[in-house]
Amino acid sequence: MCDNLLLNIICAVEATDELDEPIISTLKVREYWVHPKIEYDGAYCKYCVLFAGEGGGVGKQTFGNLVKKPFKNWKDAIEVFNNHTNCEYHKTCILKGTCAKQILEKKVEPIDIQIDSGIKRKIIENRKNLIPIIETIIFCGRQNLSLRGHRDSGPLNLTEPNENDGNFRSLLRFRANSGDVALKTHLETCSKNASYTSPMIANEIISTCGDIILKKIVNKINEAKCFSILADETSDISGIEHFSLCARYFYNGQINEDFLLFVPVTDVTGKGLASTLLTSLDLIGIDYNYMIGQGYDGAAAMSGVFHGAHVYVQEKCPLAIYVHCASHSLNLAISDAYTFENDITDLVKKYSQLLPSFSPLVVIAEFKLWPTSLQNIPKIPSNLSELLNNCNENDYPNVYKLLKIVATLPITTATAERSFSTMRRLKTYLRNTMAENRLNGLAQLNIHRTIEVNPEVV
Repeated sequence: MCDNLLLNIICAVEATDELDEPIISTLKVREYWVHPKIEYDGAYCKYCVLFAGEGGGVGKQTFGNLVKKPFKNWKDAIEVFNNHTNCEYHKTCILKGTCAKQILEKKVEPIDIQIDSGIKRKIIENRKNLIPIIETIIFCGRQNLSLRGHRDSGPLNLTEPNENDGNFRSLLRFRANSGDVALKTHLETCSKNASYTSPMIANEIISTCGDIILKKIVNKINEAKCFSILADETSDISGIEHFSLCARYFYNGQINEDFLLFVPVTDVTGKGLASTLLTSLDLIGIDYNYMIGQGYDGAAAMSGVFHGAHVYVQEKCPLAIYVHCASHSLNLAISDAYTFENDITDLVKKYSQLLPSFSPLVVIAEFKLWPTSLQNIPKIPSNLSELLNNCNENDYPNVYKLLKIVATLPITTATAERSFSTMRRLKTYLRNTMAENRLNGLAQLNIHRTIEVNPEVV
């Protein structure tokens, strides 16, 4: 039934033959209608016919006169009509009809839109209340400040407590008392289960911030389509073994080495560490088919010739050659008796899947022509990044790709070592029960200070 027809049925006095059902009449008695056709001679309650459904009253009895059948016993009409008017299902149908009329006449919004609008307003209000809380947590994470205190549960009072309730709640209190009217109103009027200041909510916000930062880094690595993994292992203050995973890649004209995450490990054998590494890369969304190098220290579990982690990684990623950390080497000078052509030939054979041309002769010819293009640049490149930025990818695609591979190969594991320093500052003696999600989220916020975290996105 279309909206206009329904509105006409509710409002109109004149009859219509557009319906197959006996609803409309030329005679109106209150809300009762008499059908004009002889075969339907009798009265119907138009509201009950339209809105009552299949049954009503106590026990959902089947409808009869005035609803499913015409009422014809006119000598008892007044009594029957009065009794029908007092029925609960009839009152409900009247209410439904009145609401439908208001909606069809555009006087009020439909119920679903009203509910949806109310939900949207509540979401906007909750987001507004969460913004200062998220900003405070991000500030604590950036500055490596512990959030929790001796007593940090229950409602947050704006008066200074007798016991230390932590930097997070103290900063919120300071902010509210310093002119943040919205935050102050929220803290004073919110219900106990909707203050958003509990440790559980803080953990969710920290974890979300870490996920946002990690996703941005993973997207860059996948766009680069060429990266090396750097990894090292250590134990924290509580004795848990952690695997620090970092990535080296060339993106937006720069060589980047970024911390990814800490992964707890129980199997510290070469096979166990390799499995943890590959599984972790897969979980965070990095395509390890583009891995062209692995950088570890000289520990037997990592660098062992037969059962080191790099051996098991190369079974899944044949292009990922192992490079010993230069900072851990006693002898950094390695000389080989290879000619230029032999070096290029070996590189082409190793990384043929990543090169536009599979022929070593074509690549060698490109390398011999490429130096002539460098004569036209005003300043001689002083490092590999400048060399890459001055290499035209369209004119020398093989040279550009090989330079990118060389720039991406690991040199040291210093980035992983620095992440251990961050972990030791985060997971101290007083914070030794910190869970992995919280640890990784705070580490991401503290290490990647240049990556913006928008509170609206969180």
